[in-house]
Amino acid sequence: MKAAVFIAPNSPLEIRDYPLLPVAAGMTRVSLLTSGLCGTDLHIWEGALAMSPPVIPGHEYLGRIEEIGEGDTRDCLGQPLKVGDQVVVNVIEACGCCHLCETGGDASCLNLLASLTYIKSPEFPPHFHGGELFPDAFSPQTARQGAHGGGGGVPLRRTDG
Repeated sequence: MKAAVFIAPNSPLEIRDYPLLPVAAGMTRVSLLTSGLCGTDLHIWEGALAMSPPVIPGHEYLGRIEEIGEGDTRDCLGQPLKVGDQVVVNVIEACGCCHLCETGGDASCLNLLASLTYIKSPEFPPHFHGGELFPDAFSPQTARQGAHGGGGGVPLRRTDG
């Protein structure tokens, strides 16, 4: 699977190939349907936000579940997940325990960086943490792995039904 990889500020994103691995327990493989780059991604590319390359930018994306590993099969809201469900992928999750979370300010959670997944290097499995992926022949391909059941990885949320 091809991915656009941030390697240095103000440099072209590098297109790299990464293998698709078997879906691990507690993980879900999602085919990328659409993805966007936001101002945060632009600030990272410009060097205004420190980011240790390499990373796959893009944290606003929509996909379809292709395969679900063993274990809990619920989304981050407790709804059941199944192959074929359309999902949005949340690459960051408030801790729910810090002062800001406890007082209703979870968008400013003091521990957000601890859960941020798309800053992980694609050089280590499962490789695909961000949303700028290039499926072969521009058709939806299996392109993403995320945790289901709301624990320890990328929370998924169903968008259909």
